[in-house]
Amino acid sequence: MMSVDDPPDNTGKILQFIDKNPGCHLRQIKKELKISMGTLQYHLNLLEKNGRISSERHSLHRHYFPIGSFLDSEKNLLKILNKETEREILMFIIERKKPTQT
Repeated sequence: MMSVDDPPDNTGKILQFIDKNPGCHLRQIKKELKISMGTLQYHLNLLEKNGRISSERHSLHRHYFPIGSFLDSEKNLLKILNKETEREILMFIIERKKPTQT
């Protein structure tokens, strides 16, 4: 009988999470899936080597994307939207139409 910790299960869970949350970062995946850091890093490297995901560094985080789903400009937007403060600023600008500095 296979346990939840077997590699195929973890690999599948991680890939599914990235598909549903493109632009997510390492600690976000770890927190949501409750997988140890070492196990997560192993499976992310495996998925990237096998061409299932890609990753890009932005600021202090590496963001993960499913292969072939997004243009570079879309990836950049997802990386920004994945950060709470930046997302709140963008949502404020969108909601207010013409906000000022104040």
